[in-house]
Amino acid sequence: MATHIFSEIAADGIATLTWNCPGNTPNVFNDLSLGEFFAATRELLSDPAVKGIIIASAKSDFIVGADLGMLLAARKTTKAQFFDGVQRLQASFREIETGGKPVVAAINGTAVGGGFELAMACHARVVADDPALRLGLPECSLGLLPGAGGTQRMPRLIGAREAIGLITQGKTIPARKALDLGLITEIVPRDQLLERANQLVRTIEPIQPWDKKGFRLPGGEVHSPAGAETFTGANAMMARETWGNYLAPRLATYAIYHGLQMPIEAGCKVEARGFVELVFSPLSQSMMRTLFFSMSE
Repeated sequence: MATHIFSEIAADGIATLTWNCPGNTPNVFNDLSLGEFFAATRELLSDPAVKGIIIASAKSDFIVGADLGMLLAARKTTKAQFFDGVQRLQASFREIETGGKPVVAAINGTAVGGGFELAMACHARVVADDPALRLGLPECSLGLLPGAGGTQRMPRLIGAREAIGLITQGKTIPARKALDLGLITEIVPRDQLLERANQLVRTIEPIQPWDKKGFRLPGGEVHSPAGAETFTGANAMMARETWGNYLAPRLATYAIYHGLQMPIEAGCKVEARGFVELVFSPLSQSMMRTLFFSMSE
């Protein structure tokens, strides 16, 4: 069986987990890569000799999300089985956040979908200075919504207004825009990426903002005047642009709205229900199948 994840622990206790899916394919989430990744992270988080973890990529891109073939095959299982799998993925990301050791994503290239969801679960994100690099959550453009906590972490980082726009429109953005919004920590020259990640992992606090006592949602809480304006405007925009024909933006907004009023674990569960509903919907399956076959040609 080919190895997808390579782990190395330096003498000073800093571990580097490097994604390198076999062959010429980009790094993607599939059963094998995720299984190896989560086994490796659990081992490192439980090892007292490990002081911090860097997540990196040996490919030209970081991680480009879920394997579409895996999502197309989801209908061979039941919704309940698939829901359990999504929740295991979300719980594993929470282990990274709450494991007590700083974790830094060293983003050398494009990180979208699940790849950027993983990056947001890290305590810092340092990105190579490359104008071609893209970041974001494009799932709604495939008839889906983010399923690994993206609808919960992005608004907790940058506020509901900006997050709704990016998520429901499936936008990906350059690193400079992501830095301005507060989605990433730093941009550095490519040849300094791992060096800076090593510096950060020694200095950052291993806790997410939303796990700190007194955390307040950027831009205003859901039921504040600003929040009411945000969600009213989002619903009106979706009705105008989609005529109610596309379920993904509506379910993504639903997950954001309700999830931000709950602890993040409960919010992720709301997200998971919407994700499963969309993965099993005929429209989303058709959209994914069209993209899958066009990429295979």
